[in-house]
Amino acid sequence: ADNTCSVNDKEKPQVLVLHLHKCVSLEWFPGCEWWDRVFPSDEPIDTLTCSVHSDTNQLPQQAKERAEKEHHRFNNLSLVEQEQELNHLLQTKQAFIKSELATREAAELEDNAIAEVPERAEMLQSLRDEFPNIQFTAK
Repeated sequence: ADNTCSVNDKEKPQVLVLHLHKCVSLEWFPGCEWWDRVFPSDEPIDTLTCSVHSDTNQLPQQAKERAEKEHHRFNNLSLVEQEQELNHLLQTKQAFIKSELATREAAELEDNAIAEVPERAEMLQSLRDEFPNIQFTAK
């Protein structure tokens, strides 16, 4: 699929890079700007202690330690390795932006198709409910 990115390098451990985009919450509540974890198995953080405008000294201890560890790891790389990593991150970011744009365009196409024939929304939902592992869309 056009919206996927895989890493397959025999010399490095297999890594899956996820770029998560948090949508604005439909309702506001303290800590809603943050996820308490990425995976259900991760140890949750206290989102009430996070702030959009906080510096690293205000992060929870666990998050601060992760940030410092990553900072030291990156600084211990050679300049060439740093440049390679930054270039890889840039390419990954560009792939994410492309994927996000494609997702928005697909959503807009579906919204327009549903606006043209409102019954499509109900039909799509019925199909999605009956076959949750199959992606259905309207164009």
